[in-house]
Amino acid sequence: MRNLTERFEIFLERDGKSKKSSSEDKGKDESADAGDALRAELEGLREDNKQPLFKENSVDLRACTFVAASKEVTSHYTMAELVRAELERAKESGKTFARHMLRMIPVETTCYAGVDEIAEAAAPLIEKYFGDEKERTFAICFDRRANSSVRRNDVIEAIAKQVKQPPAKVNLGNPDLTIMVEVIKGVACLSVLTDYESLCKYNVRFVAMTEEERIETKNERSGITKPPPAEGSTKKQDDEKKE
Repeated sequence: MRNLTERFEIFLERDGKSKKSSSEDKGKDESADAGDALRAELEGLREDNKQPLFKENSVDLRACTFVAASKEVTSHYTMAELVRAELERAKESGKTFARHMLRMIPVETTCYAGVDEIAEAAAPLIEKYFGDEKERTFAICFDRRANSSVRRNDVIEAIAKQVKQPPAKVNLGNPDLTIMVEVIKGVACLSVLTDYESLCKYNVRFVAMTEEERIETKNERSGITKPPPAEGSTKKQDDEKKE
């Protein structure tokens, strides 16, 4: 998150909304009176005690963590916009920005991990993204960790019946919108993502690779390796061509 935080701080500075820079300017103003200097010093103390733009919240689960954004961030962008921007940057540059991160999924809303509660929490998202009744394709992606009580088919059915079909159509290959449901322990995290498949299911490492590198990595994970060329095979083929 370091790169994302730095970029957002630069944005605030350019937009003229960084209180820290304004307070420093006041402190440097030689013509400022004692009252202005005191106000500048107090403002600096407030900045020191200010909440960070992004804060990590541990969920006591291996290889999984939450990163909460402050109101200062969410007043400018949604988490979906920020995550997508970072994925696009990784795709264009071919470089990952997080050494130990695999996937980065934005969360728009959370609820108790129950089928009825998930369906209720999904309703505003369905209205937001499908309420205009334009023709678009969609898919529902469900995943769970440290939870065996919530069934995948029950959740998908509860959400799918809220989407008006047609004009919306199911497309599991490359949908326009992907309704994501991630159940972690007793909490369900919901979001609606764009270009989920083309951005490698929001896999930060994969999205920064070339297509050849992705195929090679997948083959390695599957235990598939390319056999080395047999010695003398090229020479033998050349001899056969001459004959």
